[in-house]
Amino acid sequence: MSSLAELETRPTELRIPSNVLGVVAVLVLLAVFVLMGRLLQGPSFVSQVVLVNPTHYDFNVALTNGRPDDVILLGVAQPMQTTTVNEVIDQGNTWDFTMSRAGVTTGVLRVSRSTLQAHHWQVVIPASFATTLYVHGQPPPS
Repeated sequence: MSSLAELETRPTELRIPSNVLGVVAVLVLLAVFVLMGRLLQGPSFVSQVVLVNPTHYDFNVALTNGRPDDVILLGVAQPMQTTTVNEVIDQGNTWDFTMSRAGVTTGVLRVSRSTLQAHHWQVVIPASFATTLYVHGQPPPS
């Protein structure tokens, strides 16, 4: 008999059954697809935003979430009318509505999402925006 010190040890090869490798590969692919699905998911929308314009001027209305590179042109708020814009991209917690006319920015309304919801997604253009146009040499249309 030989002593324990004289015994030769050989490393054993670790063998992973092929079905385990297949299951791991499937799980990794599934995780990649889930992650890609979230990355490729489009933006969420608000069903409508209502622009109330009590002035005698029409206004171009643009919308951002506070970042100047994310501008959306909502449309034109017609004078003395209510304009409904359907399917508006959700801007998150802060919505900045910029009103302009003929190259003059008349003002920006910063509204929180919670305020918009409380007012049923209705935005009223302030009369002071019309005053800004008048000061810049744009008389009210007749």
